[in-house]
Amino acid sequence: MSKTKRVTLSALTVVALTTTLYALAESSMNKLPPEYKTKAESNAAFQVGLFYKQSGVFDPPISEVCTITVSTSGETRVDFGGSSGCDNDKVQYFSISNGIKGTVAFYDKHCDAGDLEGDDFYIYRITTQPLSHAYIYGLFDGNNNPGIPGMVPVRSKYDNGLTGKVSCVIIDPD
Repeated sequence: MSKTKRVTLSALTVVALTTTLYALAESSMNKLPPEYKTKAESNAAFQVGLFYKQSGVFDPPISEVCTITVSTSGETRVDFGGSSGCDNDKVQYFSISNGIKGTVAFYDKHCDAGDLEGDDFYIYRITTQPLSHAYIYGLFDGNNNPGIPGMVPVRSKYDNGLTGKVSCVIIDPD
């Protein structure tokens, strides 16, 4: 086989492998559940959807914990459990719908616990508006954040992880 044919074959192999890897990566991402996306699109309000993955359930594998409708005129605090409508220590993923610039913070402690940054927490800044995600994004333990479209990490603390341990969410539009 000539050198030209080997180079051409190698280039084609690289293109094929890249295309396959991209398709696999995209299919492994968790798309926003269709019923949630429809609900979010019909309500033009800024919302933060919170989700968890049901163990052993494949259709649908993602269930909604709750949806927070955000006040655009000031801070929104949700302390999980009780009358909040959000189950405590269940959230694994989140998604933004109709988001505006500001911060979204997830805490292991309850909102009234005092030093919220004394345990696991992640604070993200929304940099693009309006921001509406087509996928749900995990709470990246250890802040190994691969990048969330339209958002950047502000600060965080990793102790034993936040996935499945969220007790408070604070959203503060600019």
